[in-house]
Amino acid sequence: MQTTINTIKSLNFDGNLHLIVGFSADKNIKTMCKQLTTLNPTTIYTTRSTSNPFRKAADPVTLSQILSKTCPRAKIKPILEPQIALLEAKKQAKVGDLILVTGSIFLSGELRAWLT
Repeated sequence: MQTTINTIKSLNFDGNLHLIVGFSADKNIKTMCKQLTTLNPTTIYTTRSTSNPFRKAADPVTLSQILSKTCPRAKIKPILEPQIALLEAKKQAKVGDLILVTGSIFLSGELRAWLT
């Protein structure tokens, strides 16, 4: 997660950051959420990967509650379906903004097809 954060910070973009976040349930979620707050996101959509039935995903509602404590200025919305979260982020994003899908590689992989 820290490498992702460092990479985003090195971009020096001027727009807003919109996050789509989902984690596997067995990860250190609170630590990663604290790290994500350093990016000062405008909106955060919490979701889950639906592509791997053998990997338990963290609950998007619980994840949004954790993020609301660490990132109180962001608009946070849990959305169960990753594709809908991406569509919502695209609606919010303006020219110069950045949408970051992060947390679970399963989530990133699932949404990759929708981004290319």
